[in-house]
Amino acid sequence: MTIIGIVGGGQGGYSMLRAFKGIDEVEIMGISDINDDAKGMIFAKELGIPTYNDLTKLVEKPQLDIVIDVTGVEKVREMILEHKSPGAMFVEGQAAKLMWYLAKQKDEMLSELNEQAQQLAGMGEELNATVEQVPGIINEVSVFIQDYGKTLSGSVNDVKKHLDDTDEVLQFIRKVADQTKLLGLNAAIEAARAGEHGKGFAVVAEEVRKLAEHSASSVKKISTIMKNLEEAMLGIINSVEENNKLTERQVAATEQVSYAVNQLGQLADDMSSFSHKLSDLQ
Repeated sequence: MTIIGIVGGGQGGYSMLRAFKGIDEVEIMGISDINDDAKGMIFAKELGIPTYNDLTKLVEKPQLDIVIDVTGVEKVREMILEHKSPGAMFVEGQAAKLMWYLAKQKDEMLSELNEQAQQLAGMGEELNATVEQVPGIINEVSVFIQDYGKTLSGSVNDVKKHLDDTDEVLQFIRKVADQTKLLGLNAAIEAARAGEHGKGFAVVAEEVRKLAEHSASSVKKISTIMKNLEEAMLGIINSVEENNKLTERQVAATEQVSYAVNQLGQLADDMSSFSHKLSDLQ
């Protein structure tokens, strides 16, 4: 542990205090200035460092390892040399000026770092606020995609079932038409056997036969249409299946995005923590 005393409480003494206060290996025993309102004296009181108006009371302390004179005043220099402890090193002139300059540079650098740290903390907070909103949005999109896929699949299945039901009805109509045609043919045969008495019946039988043929023709046309519809539905079903696969990939992608967003949130926290550490350097 190196124990130092600072003579001069102006800007130079203030910069020295700021330079040495955060160093564990250095203990500041005190600072001296005839003016209690000097910047360094006020700062020392805030830090709990002893202040002296009479420099001799500070420099004569035997515990001191180094006495730093930042005044540059010859009379002050003579008083220090007269009263300082024999074991204390005296830093004056160009050496003290160099130390003051380095301390000032460090002080300015820390001030700039603190300003940047505050900006960084603000950016981190904004980023964190944005990041917190993203998972909710991703989840909403994921749920919507899944629900849409399920709804589309359900609708396609319903249409396919209706097509199957319609095909059953057509099969029934085709069967009825065939039976009706057969009945018409039988009726025509019986009318022919009946001769003159069966003419009226023959007319009815012919109409029944025509109706049966027309029904069969209509069923054939409808069957063709239904077949085309079924092929179209198969295409839609394949598209839905592809959409479901795409949905699964989209869900997986949203999970990856969510993970990346969480990592971004951690980065924002790290930025905020780092900015606070920069602030603590002052």
